[in-house]
Amino acid sequence: MNKKLLVVPALALCLGATMSTNVWAGGGLDCTKVTTSGDLAECLSDGADTTLNSDITGSVLITESLTLDLNGKTLDGSISVKNGAKVTITGNGYVGDTKDGKVYAVGEGTEVTIKNGTFKSTDTGNVALIHAVEKAKITIEDGTFTAAKGGTKEGKVFYSGSNSGTEEYREKYGYIVITGGNFTGRMSNSNWGKYSISGGTFDRNAVAFYTEPSPLAASWPLNTEEATLADAGWLVEGYALTKNTTSTWGVVYVKDLEDAITDAQEIIDAENAREDKVYTVGSMNSLKQTKITSKSILDNAVLNETGNQDDIDTQAELLQKAIEELVDISDLKAAYETASEGLEELLEVGEYSKKSLDNLKKAIEEMGDVVENENATKKEVEEAGNNYANALDDLVVLTALKEAIEKAQGRINHSEKYTDDSMLELSIALGAGQALYEDEELCGEEDQELVDEMVEELNEAYENAEKRVSVKSLKDIYDRVMEKIEAEELYVSGGTALDTAIKAAEEILEEASNLADTEENRQAVDDAASALRSAYMHTKINSEAIEEILDLLDEIDEEYDPEDYTRESVQAVQDVIDDLLDYIFDLDRDISEEDMKKDLEEFEEELIEALANLVEAGDFTKLDEAIEKASGVDTEGYTAESVEDFEEALEVAKIVREMDLSNSEEDQGIIDEATELLLEAIAALIKAPETGSLTQTSENALVSSNVIFAVMAGVAVAGYAGTKLLRKK
Repeated sequence: MNKKLLVVPALALCLGATMSTNVWAGGGLDCTKVTTSGDLAECLSDGADTTLNSDITGSVLITESLTLDLNGKTLDGSISVKNGAKVTITGNGYVGDTKDGKVYAVGEGTEVTIKNGTFKSTDTGNVALIHAVEKAKITIEDGTFTAAKGGTKEGKVFYSGSNSGTEEYREKYGYIVITGGNFTGRMSNSNWGKYSISGGTFDRNAVAFYTEPSPLAASWPLNTEEATLADAGWLVEGYALTKNTTSTWGVVYVKDLEDAITDAQEIIDAENAREDKVYTVGSMNSLKQTKITSKSILDNAVLNETGNQDDIDTQAELLQKAIEELVDISDLKAAYETASEGLEELLEVGEYSKKSLDNLKKAIEEMGDVVENENATKKEVEEAGNNYANALDDLVVLTALKEAIEKAQGRINHSEKYTDDSMLELSIALGAGQALYEDEELCGEEDQELVDEMVEELNEAYENAEKRVSVKSLKDIYDRVMEKIEAEELYVSGGTALDTAIKAAEEILEEASNLADTEENRQAVDDAASALRSAYMHTKINSEAIEEILDLLDEIDEEYDPEDYTRESVQAVQDVIDDLLDYIFDLDRDISEEDMKKDLEEFEEELIEALANLVEAGDFTKLDEAIEKASGVDTEGYTAESVEDFEEALEVAKIVREMDLSNSEEDQGIIDEATELLLEAIAALIKAPETGSLTQTSENALVSSNVIFAVMAGVAVAGYAGTKLLRKK
């Protein structure tokens, strides 16, 4: 049987009769403004062209040719046309609402043309919405046609056939021409019904339903526009014939099942071609089995013509469900592989709280279990992915906190350089930071915020650490004065300038550990030293020459910072100053002014020469910072080899720091190399592997050894240069 869709061209019909243009009923009724069912019946019976002016309830019979203009109104009832009448229905109105809105054409010569409108039936039985019998013809150009549906029954949209099933009435077929419109419901014809369908749209339930073709019907030409649906094997796309009984044929909708089978096969073929599978084995096996069953049911419907609509619909739903329930494991698998490979690296480069890290390890392990489970469900895959994502979000990173702690500890280890108050503040912050770092239960975003705030607090306390002001010059003068007093070579009376200067010096020295290295404090120290020297000298001897040499010492204190020069060249200046102070402090009042002036002039010449020979020191700033950072590093938990390299680099750095190096290119190169070595050794510290994991070797560790060797060679060169300097001195 031919099952392809045959669209039969519309007939070119020549209407033999002319439609009436009369708009008045016999009693003078204006049929262009009909508002009641009685007026409507009168106008139609008189064959007047009729226009509704309001909604009307009731069925009508038309036996005369006319035009019925619904005028957008509702005729809640059926329209029957007989006796060869030629009727046009237009006006885009509504036929049928609470009642059946059938159009029923009966008898040879009877013709109904439906231009537009909405037609609806409430009958779920055998009488069609559009019904043409006994050689009547209905032409549908446009409109919406909906057959009722109730329970398991569905009304017919249109019917073309005979009112009798006997062969003597085979020529009394009805004829329906469809050129447009929208149709919902069954289509039906008897053995002899004729259709011409050249347009229109039909929903999935608009299926042909007709009796098995008879020999008489089969003898008609199939290439004429009056071939029957049965003869042509006419089917809406997506449907298949099915034999309901020994005498009737039905049509079943198979497109949903066909599409689902096509989709399933594409998925199966793609999965088979992949080396890395996307779906779990269990869900793919389920899809394959459901697809096999679906194909068997489809073959029964299409090939064997034994399809059952309920079975087809149910299987289409089952197959679609199997597609939807495919468990895509690809993203989780990729995440697991990345996480497994990245965990070790993650542990190498960072510090994390115990609880949050344990949660992450557990989430990764659970991901692996789901990936390996061939029958894992979508829910299990989703939960494993979500748990991993949540564990990542909850991971508390302690790396920055540890670095801040080590940095703060390094500064505290050199607390003698900083004020007591700032060191106290840093110590308090350090204690809080260490307590937080050791909290194993840290987990989640809130705890990460606490850690971040602690890092900020620690770094702020570190940056706020104030360097102490140098009181060396004041301490030297004070010690000399106190030595004279203790040796009873000098007597101090209360209220004298010397007594006042001593007390001022003592006050500064007592607060020295908490005096920041500010311009104001440096000036205060210099002023106190100058005042103490001057007061002491005035107790010994008054001399303009001594005043001048003391002024020179004050200028040296203000203009020269010993930290800016090599220790050897600074010591040369300090030796002259010490000799000068010894001379001044030991002066006898009986010495002549001339002799004293001569001695002081010699000291001044030596002092000026020593100042001219000052050698600028190398820049140790970065090395000091590196040593301070290294001194706060806790080496516990790192491999012995990397710790050994680190400690060796730190020792080298400390050796270089103690060397008296200038800012020459060679000496500065030694300082910079030692700095680089130490920083690389810190970065190259390798965490000791957990029990059972592979031992790691690091390129950085080898680099460290090479750098240490290079710097040690530099230290040896610097030592040789230092020996030469000592010999020269």
